[in-house]
Amino acid sequence: MVDRVTARADGPDEPARSSAAPVPRSEGSALVSVPDVPDVPDVPDVPDVPDTSAAADLVGPHREASLRDDEEMPGPPPGVVHVRDELIGLRSLPTGASPSAHMVDPPVPLAAARPAGEQSHHMLERRPVSRSVHTLSIAAGVVIGLGALASVVVGASFVDRSDLPAFLVGSAAVIVPAVVVAAVLLAMARGRLRHQLDDPVQRLRGVVASVRDGDLSARSEIDGPTDIDALAEELDAAVGAVQVHVRRLRQHAEWGAQSRMIFEALDLAEGEAEAHEVADQALAIVDPDRRAELLLAPHGSTELTEVARNRSQPSPGCPVEEVSACVAIRRAQPVVFDSSESINSCPKLRGRPYGACSAVCVPVSVAGRPVGVLHTVAEDRRPPGERLVGQLATLSTQLGNRLGALRALETSRLEAATDKLTGLPNRRLLESQLASLIERSTPFVLVLADLDNFKRLNDSFGHEIGDRALQLFAQVLRDKVRGNDVIARLGGEEFVLVYPNMTVATSIEAVERVRDGLTQSLAVSTVPEFTCSFGITHSSVGRDADAILRVADAGLMRAKELGRDQVVYADETLAARIFGDGDDRRR
Repeated sequence: MVDRVTARADGPDEPARSSAAPVPRSEGSALVSVPDVPDVPDVPDVPDVPDTSAAADLVGPHREASLRDDEEMPGPPPGVVHVRDELIGLRSLPTGASPSAHMVDPPVPLAAARPAGEQSHHMLERRPVSRSVHTLSIAAGVVIGLGALASVVVGASFVDRSDLPAFLVGSAAVIVPAVVVAAVLLAMARGRLRHQLDDPVQRLRGVVASVRDGDLSARSEIDGPTDIDALAEELDAAVGAVQVHVRRLRQHAEWGAQSRMIFEALDLAEGEAEAHEVADQALAIVDPDRRAELLLAPHGSTELTEVARNRSQPSPGCPVEEVSACVAIRRAQPVVFDSSESINSCPKLRGRPYGACSAVCVPVSVAGRPVGVLHTVAEDRRPPGERLVGQLATLSTQLGNRLGALRALETSRLEAATDKLTGLPNRRLLESQLASLIERSTPFVLVLADLDNFKRLNDSFGHEIGDRALQLFAQVLRDKVRGNDVIARLGGEEFVLVYPNMTVATSIEAVERVRDGLTQSLAVSTVPEFTCSFGITHSSVGRDADAILRVADAGLMRAKELGRDQVVYADETLAARIFGDGDDRRR
C-alpha cells in the first residue's frame, strides 16, 4: 500500500472513531465518524472532573447522537500537514490570537447553530406511561361492567320467583369477584404509576439537583420501555455532553494559565540561554511524559543544535543538522508523521534507538524566518493529537517572538558597541569591559597601538587603502589574541589590547607575535607596508580606565620619539615626565 498525505483529527489519546454516525467534512477531505465519547487528547486529567466512560455504557448509541453537535465543530487549523496512509488532505490549526499575543491556544469549539425547529438528535421511540395505566383502568371498568351485567342476568332469572335469599346470593357471587378483580386492576395501575412515573421522576429530580450543585457525574441509570425512561436516558446523555464540554473548558483554561506563565517567564529572560531554560520547563509543562526537544540555529548560523528538551524524559534525538534539512522548516508549518516506517515519512525519523515512532515537528520562526523546530515523538502510528500540536504551536510562537526580540536587541547592542569599519568593539564597549575588570579586581596588561605615519598612507594612496590597512591590522589582532583577551578600536588609527591575568613580560611577547603577524599579513596583501608602535602598562598604575590609558599613552608617545615601530613599557614616572603636571594629548 502506498502511503499518502492526509488530514486527521484524532490522535493516540482520542477514542476510535465509530461508524454509527458519519459526519461529512469539507469537500475533498475524508469522512470522519463521531466518536462514542469525545475527549481532549494530550492534556492531563483535570482534578474534580469525573470520568464519563460509565455514561457511555449507560446511554449507548443515543449518546453518540447527543454529542453530534460537538463533533461537527470546525476541524483543526489551516497549516498542519498530517502525513498518513491511505488518504490525502490538509488540515489547519487555528491559533485564535495574533502572532504577537502571549496566548495562541486553539479556541474552545462550540456547536454550530441549528435552524429553528430542527432537533439535534433523534428522539427515542418509547411507550408512554399513560398507555399502560389507561389499559388497566379500562380493564377494571370492563370487569365492573361485566359484573353488573352478570348481576342483571342473574336477577332476571329470579323475576318469577320469590326466593330473595337465593337472588342475593347469586348476585353477590357475581359482583364480589368482579369488584375484587377491579380493585386488583386498580392497585396494579397505581403500582405501575409509582414504578414507571413517581420513582423515575424522583430519581430525575435527584440528578437535576446534583447537576445544579456541580456534580456532573450524577446519572439516573434508568433503562426501560417508557417515554419517562427515554427522558432519563436523554438527560444522562445531556449531562455527559456537558461534562465533556466542561472538561474541555477547564483544560483550555488550564493551558491558558500555563501559557501566560510561559510567556511571562520568557519575557523575564535576559538572554537566549535563559530563554532556553524556560523552553526546558515549558516542554515539561506541555506534556511531562513525552520526549520533546527544541532544535535551534544560533544567530547568523544555519546549523541546528539541541538547546532545550523535556528534562524528565530522554531526548528524541533528531539527527537533523541544517535548517534546510528539516521538512517542517522547509514547509514553514507543523507536520505530523503517523509512522517513521511509512514511505513518505521524514528520513530523519528512521533508525532511532527506541524503534519506530510517530512524530510532530513545529517550526520556530524569528522575524518571519524559520530558525528552529520543536520536535516530539510518540508511539508508532499513534501520533500526538491536535491539542498537543496546538500547544506546541503556541510555544513555538512565544519562543519565536522572544528570541526575535532578544536577537534584535543584541544586534542593536552590537551595532552601538562595534566599530563598523573593522568590526572590533568601539571605545564605548572597551570602557565598559575595563570598568568590569577593575570592579572585579582582575589584574590586566593594557597595550595601546598606533599605526605609524597613517596620515601619510592616506594622503599617498587614498582613504580606501587606509581603510584596508585598518581592517588588515584588526584581523591580525583577532588572530593573535586569546579567547578572554579584549581588543578594540579606540579611534582613528589607535587600537587597544587588554590581557587579563597576564604579566608585563608575557604581554610583550604577545605583542611581538602581533608584530610578526602584521609583517606576514602585509607580505601576502596588496596593502602597502606600514608599521605600528605600542605602549604597554599594567592595571596597577591607575585606579580607573582613564588613568591606565594615560600611562599607556605615555609609552606610545615614547615609542614614537624613539623612531616608531617600537614597543615601550610605561609607568607613572614615564607618564609624569612625558605629560608633566598637565593632561595628556587625549584629554
